[in-house]
Amino acid sequence: IGSGVRLGDEPDRTGPTLAKHFDYIRLPMPWRRLEPEEQTYDWSSVDRWCEWAVKERVPVIAGPLLSFTPDVIPDWLYMWDHDYESIREVLSEHIERVVGRYRRVVSLWNVVSGIHVNSQFGLNFEQLMDLTRMAVSLTKRVHPNGQTLIEITHPFGEYYAANQRSIPPLMYAEMVLQAGISFDAFGLKLVMGQPAEGRRMRDLMQVSALLDRFSSLGKPIHVSAAAVPSEPLESQANGRGDNGSARGGYWRQPWSGEIQGEFVERFYKVCLSKPYVDSVAWLEVNDHAEAELPSGGLVDTSLEPKQGLRQLSALRDWCRGEAV
Repeated sequence: IGSGVRLGDEPDRTGPTLAKHFDYIRLPMPWRRLEPEEQTYDWSSVDRWCEWAVKERVPVIAGPLLSFTPDVIPDWLYMWDHDYESIREVLSEHIERVVGRYRRVVSLWNVVSGIHVNSQFGLNFEQLMDLTRMAVSLTKRVHPNGQTLIEITHPFGEYYAANQRSIPPLMYAEMVLQAGISFDAFGLKLVMGQPAEGRRMRDLMQVSALLDRFSSLGKPIHVSAAAVPSEPLESQANGRGDNGSARGGYWRQPWSGEIQGEFVERFYKVCLSKPYVDSVAWLEVNDHAEAELPSGGLVDTSLEPKQGLRQLSALRDWCRGEAV
C-alpha cells in the first residue's frame, strides 16, 4: 500500500505521515521539472525525496520516465514535433541519465505511461511500439536488477472514439506482449470523479472487471495511482450547481470526506482481493494548490488526516495482522 508524493513538498513536512501509514512511495519524475531547458537539469527536488527514502528505508516506485502528457513534456521538446528520430534520441539520453542517477534508490521503474493515448505527437503504431521497446530495454540495461512497469492511463479507453491515431488500452497491452518486450508488470491509473476525459466515476464492479481483463494477459498488476475527491468539484461544474456530479460523477452520494473514506476502504478491498495485484498506490498523500485531482489527497492542506487515511490505515493494519 503506497502513496504518491509532491516533489515541491519538503520530506520533513509530509514524510512522517508517509512513513507511518504507507509501505512505499510513488515518486514522480516529470521531465518538464527535471530538464526545464535542454541539457540543463535540476535534480534537487528528486534528490531530497530519494535521500529521505534511503534514510527511512522506504521503497520507491519512480516515474514515469516516458510520458507525453502536457504536464510532463518540457516545452522545448515540441521543436522536434515532426522529427521522430530526434525525439527518440533525446528520450533515450534522458532515460539513461535519470535511471543511471537513481538506480541505487528505485526498486521499480514506471518506464512508459499513457503513450497509447497519443494525444501530443502524431506518432504511428510502429513508432509508439519502438519507443516502448527502447525505453524498457534501456532501463533494463542501465539498471539490470530494477523492475519495470508499463502504465496504462485512461484504462476504460474513452479517448479512442475521438482520436483514431491512439490505441485502445487493452490492444496496446496485447501489442506490447506480442512484440516480445521484456518488462515485469502492468500499471493501471484509476483517477475518478473528475470532469475530465477518462476520469469520470466508475462503479466498483467495473473496476473489478477491468482488473480481471488485464489479469488475463499474464503479468502482475500494480494499481499505480488511484484517487477520488473528498468534496464536490464545483469549480469544474460550469457553474451549474450540480456539485460536479453531472460531468465527473459521484459514488452513491456527492463527494465528502466520509464518502471518500468509505470508497477508499472498499476500493482497496476489491484491489487487494485480487491475487495478481501486487500493489495499490494513492495518487498523492496531501492536498495542495497544484494537485492533479483537487481535494484528492488523504490529508488536507494543513496535514490533518481525512477519513480516507484513517480507514486505509486500519485496513493496512488488519492486512499486517496488527488490528486490535
